[in-house]
Amino acid sequence: MDKLSFEDACFQWASRQFLYDPVPDDYFELLEEEQYKHLEAYAWEPISHHDGYKIAGYIDSLADHIIKKWYPNKEDY
Repeated sequence: MDKLSFEDACFQWASRQFLYDPVPDDYFELLEEEQYKHLEAYAWEPISHHDGYKIAGYIDSLADHIIKKWYPNKEDY
């Protein structure tokens, strides 16, 4: 596999906030259904009852904030 794209790297980083282990590099090569199963298997306990689609949405939302730089900057305070 080639190096992850910036967007995939952001998703992988964000997955650390919701999963016991971040998604592996080969996660992005899996079929969507397999990705959801992976997320359900590694979901942090407070969200372990959520389905993979919903967990992917949480991760994607955080990754999108990083991509678009929608977060506080120390210089602003």
